Amino acid sequence: MWMLRMRISRSARVAVLALAACSGDDDSSPDVSPKPDAGEEEAPPCGPTYPDVSEGLTARAGDLTVKLLSADLKPARQFVKNDWVLQVLDGADAPVEDFEVADAVSYMAVHNHYGTPDPVVEKLGEPGQFKLDDIRFRMRGPWDVIFQLTHAGKSTMTTFKICVE
Repeated sequence: MWMLRMRISRSARVAVLALAACSGDDDSSPDVSPKPDAGEEEAPPCGPTYPDVSEGLTARAGDLTVKLLSADLKPARQFVKNDWVLQVLDGADAPVEDFEVADAVSYMAVHNHYGTPDPVVEKLGEPGQFKLDDIRFRMRGPWDVIFQLTHAGKSTMTTFKICVE
């Protein structure tokens, strides 16, 4: 009985595709490219603005630069924890020690949603270094890793634009 239902189901799908291809005056063929499963969205392309995660990637934070020293997953991956070690540098590329990092989030602008949970910020013992622990991405595509950096009484938002595989 189950096999009969499966055959009918497949036959019905083939018939619908054939009818769609023959309907109307349009001579183009139907789009039969693979689609994501129910509940899964297609990942938008990243493009040159969203590179793969790699050591040396930088982001500006006012008059400072934040440099990615290491990432445990390259490229970044969805549905698993991604950990980064970063360093805050001044205009002369010297490590800055008197800074604070807060409000770290991962955000996918093309779908208007955040990754969960928020990354945990941990200041490290080496000059200018901190860790973003447990950065989560819910799907493949272009993501922003955003955090607030405070130094010398000034606060600024910093964004790393990356591609998640």
